Order: sequence, then structure tokens, then C-alpha cells
Amino acid sequence: MLVSIVMKNQACSFFKSAPRRAVCIVLWLAFAAATSWAGPLIFTGSSGYREATLKFEMVGSQLWITLSNTSETGAYSLTDMLGGVFFDIANDPILTPVWARVDTGSCLINPGDVGCSSPAPYPTDPGYRDIGAEWAYLQYASGSPSQVLTTGQRYGITAVGFGLDGTSVQFDTDPTHNLGGPTSIDGGDFALAPKGGIPTPANGHFNGGLVAKAPFIMSSAVFAFTPENGFDLATAIIGNIRFQYGTDLSEMSIPWDPVPEPATMALIGGGLVLLGFLRRRVAR
Repeated sequence: MLVSIVMKNQACSFFKSAPRRAVCIVLWLAFAAATSWAGPLIFTGSSGYREATLKFEMVGSQLWITLSNTSETGAYSLTDMLGGVFFDIANDPILTPVWARVDTGSCLINPGDVGCSSPAPYPTDPGYRDIGAEWAYLQYASGSPSQVLTTGQRYGITAVGFGLDGTSVQFDTDPTHNLGGPTSIDGGDFALAPKGGIPTPANGHFNGGLVAKAPFIMSSAVFAFTPENGFDLATAIIGNIRFQYGTDLSEMSIPWDPVPEPATMALIGGGLVLLGFLRRRVAR
């Protein structure tokens, strides 16, 4: 960091006027943001009352991907449940699935539950919240245009299958670790319920008959991968994200809301600061 500051000062000393020095500093800040950014990448998508987020972060040598149904509106049918997400990563790095679990602060909604209950204690630690047998990962890493999912992406994480089981790999393939339902990824169980939960009508039954489709996760799950092919989150280009609801690809899906990259935001912010500085000098 000290070397960078010295280089910046030496480089900027060539610009004798204050406005030119300001330009140099702004460009240096943008470069620093572009080369040092290594924090989590968070993507969002929304349409009407449906809202979702997808977070990528490095934890040690693992890539953790967190998928969340962040809508505050309660679920009234399976089309309000977030069943999966599809995305692309430039250069098609290989991601090997390691485990999947209910996110900290989230929980399972089991049949008949008014609130939440914990998953079966597997392995021996009840806090592990293993859902590896209930979610699957899909990837086409080939450069061939034909090697893409039917949704148009090369990567996918799903609890409901969407008819893509032929190319999917469950995070935990041990059938004895299955928490409920069929051993294959199918149906709406273990999809992500919204933060708003599942409202209970006056007659005491869950809306939309959702009680028969439980358990669900409310409202966030984490998926761990071992990245290969020199994957670096600090320089990874992730996009073409689509949040898929329901149990069929013909049902509601929401594209991501693109936002500027950190370096772009730094450059824009620096430019605004520079404009303000120059305006003040002209006013004098």
C-alpha cells in the first residue's frame, strides 16, 4: 500500500496544476478499486412483490453461493417459492459441489408447522442444517453454444429439478441423508419460502395448500463449491442471472438487476468529486 501511495505521489507530481492532480488521483482510486476488490459479490432481482438475492464470496479455499428469497410478502402458492437460480461465469470455471445447508438465521418449515423447526441432526451437529440431498447443481462448461441449460445459462442450482435432473449432481448423494420426499430432486419441497413466510388463514390451514408441499426453507440457503481453473472472485465476471420460481421453467422467473462494477462506481464517484472541485475553482 505504501508503494502504491509513493507511486501515486510521484506520478501526480508531473501534473503541476490542481485540476490535473485531481484527475490523476481519481484515476488512481479507480485503478485501486478495480485491482483490490475481493469482497462478496451480491446480485438482486425483483418483479412486483417477488425479490431475491444471490451472493458469491470466498471462505478460505471454498466459494460460497448464498441464494435468498427476500420478499416480505407471504407465499400463497408454489409460484411464490424460489426453486432455483441460473447464471453464467466467464471462461466457464469448474465448480465442484461440496455441501449445501440452511443459512444461519433461516430455518425449515415442516408440514403442520406454524413457525420453523430444525432439520434432522445430520451429521451429529444440529447446527449443520444439511440439505445436500435436497438440492442439485448443474453445469455445462463446454465452449459449444449447444452446451447450455434450457434457460440459456451454463450454471444452475435447483431444489425442484425443472426437468433437468439428467445433468444435475446433488450436493449429497447419500440416500440415507435425504430429509424427506423422493431421493431425486423433484417437486416443490425444500424450495425457498419468502421472508414473509406462509400466512395462515382463519380456518387454520396454510394458504394455497402449501402445507402438503412442505417442508420449505425460510428463506436462505448456502452452497459451497471448490473452484478450479484458476477461478478468482476478485476478477470473475458473473452475469446472465435468472431467479426461477415454482416447479416448472414455464413459471415466473426474474432476471437480475445489473449494477455498476466497483471500479466503475469509484470512477463515477471520483468524477463527481472532480467536477465539484473544478466548479469551486471557477467560482473563485
